[in-house]
Amino acid sequence: MRLAICVSLALAAGVTSFGASAYSNSNEYNNKITEVQQKYKIDVAAANKAYVDGRRSTVELVYANTGRVAVPQYYYMVRDDWPNWQNWQNWQNAVNAAVAEYTTNAQAAYNNYICNW
Repeated sequence: MRLAICVSLALAAGVTSFGASAYSNSNEYNNKITEVQQKYKIDVAAANKAYVDGRRSTVELVYANTGRVAVPQYYYMVRDDWPNWQNWQNWQNAVNAAVAEYTTNAQAAYNNYICNW
């Protein structure tokens, strides 16, 4: 009987000291998750803005009559310039980094909250 009491006291002391480093309630967890989400939204918005600012396209009006028609036929051709490939790659890298950071921080917040149970 003494062994069971000593083991339960030792376990309770260990859990209490470990739990002190974790979040104390769901409000702290919610605040941390909100902070992580806001950071993610800001990072993705910055990546989107950088992509749009770096985009370059050429628009051409092309005459496309192939025979005798009453109304001439035209169409617009939009051609992305070569730097857009690099611009898209930069956007993808920035968004992937934001997702990785969000995942890591959200998982850490969740783990700290769960440890408090």
